[in-house]
Amino acid sequence: MQQALINGSTEVHVTASLAVRAIIADNVLPVEMFIRHFLHTITQAMDSRDPAVAVSWSDTLLEAIKILPDNVIQGEIVPLAVSRAQLVKPVPIRVSSCKLLGELAVKYDAQTFKRDLMPTVISLCQDVSGDVRAEMAKQLVKIAPKLGPDLIKSNITQPLIELSSDDIPLVKENTFVTVVETLPYFTTDSLKSTVLPLLKQMIVLAFKMDDSLLVTISNFFGKMCLGVEKFITESEKDLYIKWYATLAVIGVNQSKKDARVTERRGEETHHDVESSPTHRYTLCRKNCAHTFPAMAKFTHDVAKKTTFEFLHNTLKLLVSDPCYVVRKSIACVFNEVCLIYWKYCNFLKDDFITLCKDDSVDVLDGILPNLYSIMEIFTHNDIFKPDSHDEVLSNLMRTLVKTEMTLNKGHRWRSYLLFIEQTRNFYRFVPSDMLYNTLILSCLKITTISRVVPVRLAAMKNLLLYLRYSTRPQQRKEMKDKIVSDFCLSKNFYDRIIYVRIIPTIMEIFSTFYFKEHFFLSTIHLFSDPVPNIRCALVALLPKFKGMLRLPADNKLNSMLEATFPNLEEDKDRETKRIFLSVKDSLEETDIAVKIISGRFEETRGREEIIYRKKR
Repeated sequence: MQQALINGSTEVHVTASLAVRAIIADNVLPVEMFIRHFLHTITQAMDSRDPAVAVSWSDTLLEAIKILPDNVIQGEIVPLAVSRAQLVKPVPIRVSSCKLLGELAVKYDAQTFKRDLMPTVISLCQDVSGDVRAEMAKQLVKIAPKLGPDLIKSNITQPLIELSSDDIPLVKENTFVTVVETLPYFTTDSLKSTVLPLLKQMIVLAFKMDDSLLVTISNFFGKMCLGVEKFITESEKDLYIKWYATLAVIGVNQSKKDARVTERRGEETHHDVESSPTHRYTLCRKNCAHTFPAMAKFTHDVAKKTTFEFLHNTLKLLVSDPCYVVRKSIACVFNEVCLIYWKYCNFLKDDFITLCKDDSVDVLDGILPNLYSIMEIFTHNDIFKPDSHDEVLSNLMRTLVKTEMTLNKGHRWRSYLLFIEQTRNFYRFVPSDMLYNTLILSCLKITTISRVVPVRLAAMKNLLLYLRYSTRPQQRKEMKDKIVSDFCLSKNFYDRIIYVRIIPTIMEIFSTFYFKEHFFLSTIHLFSDPVPNIRCALVALLPKFKGMLRLPADNKLNSMLEATFPNLEEDKDRETKRIFLSVKDSLEETDIAVKIISGRFEETRGREEIIYRKKR
């Protein structure tokens, strides 16, 4: 490898660095051997003039630091990091020094790091290059926890204050993230006297300058509020809530205007956020939607109901935002919002219905994974009442039918499948009549027209569960007859194979008695099906069919089943014949077991009859 690297191309260097990282991750070599053969190569390759090569080997050294012993770090890595931080070095090398210092902080105790490396950290925080200051501000997240509250106050606080008013936006963004991430490590006095005023100043300045710092603030706003919650007054808490509400609607009017212009031009309304003129505002609203659960935790203990109402108005605006990425973001966390604000579920039900009505499949993808759990929360809090024909529940079920139609048009079969799986146990929440007129009819349609096999199978399973738990005999009969006539006895091969594949599910959901009464005879006829695939799939289920029979009560069914054996033994399809011969022995064992169980049953029934006669 060393010979290949001497005149190697960029691709050779990058590939070699990745190979070395794999060696580190998999712990292939002893540490001493790794140091002897690789460490010098890595440190030399970091000085390459090719930026891609230098970055790749620098990242490799960052991984190697995790396994290097203290004496090697102290003797080779620390001098390397300090020397690369000198002002005469190029900017990329000074940036790599920042990364090295961040990784070295994990290996050092507080006092040693302060003595050996803290002066270098402070000098890099004051570097003339904005890229270096930005990277050092980013690495302070790793350094601060190792120093502890007292050393943070004396060594880190002042550099953070200077970095927070930097002219370069990226420096301010990284500084804000660092301050928020290190909130737990500040002393209470430092928080109240320095950190909280610093955060307020950065937020006010970001609103005034209207720069990219707003995006970072919106992304970490919820975490910041939870971090300062114990150290602020109620009036200050209201101020944070107002800032959040402002961020959550920033640029929304411009987005509506853009949407109307796009609609007039007949273009796709779900435009890419990155190409939008107001994409920065859109990202702010998207981040606010994502952090809404944190804001809910921040306010859920507030005694004033007006605080919830104010935040709920913000939620309604996010749910109806003109940009689909914002609506998708709030849809993804709506389940958490319901868990936190369970007392106010009555206010949240309309927002839930609004999200389910959305025309964007992307938004529906956000709400679908938690559809069933949200229904559980609402039902548990008596928002939906299964025992009565609730108008709100009826509205929701009609909305879900529209959701199914939207997903069907969207051509994303995995989303369609997820919707079907999430509505599988809705019989627990919805009265049978309402379920029949909405989801059952939808499932019947899906099983007939869908071209995706997993979707059809999932819809069939839903239909079987609805059949199992329906309280209306007439509806049960209609569904059962539909399954038998449209699938088991269908002229279409695809319908019949769907039925065969769902037979194990039927056996699992229904009792043996019900299967024998309503499905057994129709299923036996499929053993003479002209399509080999169906016969082949059924033969594998023969032991299960045989095992559910009880003699002499099921003599007729047993005779009909055994009448198919000669034809299967001489089947023209080799695979069907092979499977039958392989299960033949287990069929004979099952037959003996059935006779023993049936004999015991008859013997027990005979004893009970003798005892009964003696008593008479």
